[in-house]
Amino acid sequence: SVLSRDEIEQLPHVMAIRDGHLVAGTGMDLYVRGNIGGVDAGYSVLRVGDALIDPDDGQAVGYEGIFVGEGVIRSSGDPSTLTLVKTQREARVGDRLIEQNFDIPLNFVPRAPDTEIDGRIIHVSDGVAIIGQYYVVVLNRGAAHGLDVGHVLTVWQAGQMVKDRVAGGDVLLPDEIA
Repeated sequence: SVLSRDEIEQLPHVMAIRDGHLVAGTGMDLYVRGNIGGVDAGYSVLRVGDALIDPDDGQAVGYEGIFVGEGVIRSSGDPSTLTLVKTQREARVGDRLIEQNFDIPLNFVPRAPDTEIDGRIIHVSDGVAIIGQYYVVVLNRGAAHGLDVGHVLTVWQAGQMVKDRVAGGDVLLPDEIA
């Protein structure tokens, strides 16, 4: 996910791990503080990653929210206790919690946007260099640029700069569909 600085500051956080552990996994308890729902409320645990920078203007569009795992509130208070029920990586002090009530339409029609969208992939989740179907990417374009749920885009790979060893100089090869 992509998180704004304001959103990060408002999210509940892990303040400690039961029994003084440095990291936690499935079945372990975390002590959390912030605006927490009641007992049995479900949360995703996220680690705040690097700033995602728009290469067009150098501004941060947000911060990567790296999925750590899922947990359930077992006791509410200050702090509340969250038990991890599923993890993909170790939970640590400072990780953030986000409620598991997503407002994503389940039914949509894949379609091209109404206007041409010219943007860039600025991040690939899990840091892979080569991507394909089902990989998650972050674009420097979104709703403010006319994108909506279900929009399908073509990805072009920028041309490569090569040296012309016969005529001399550098030549930019044409873009191609990735």
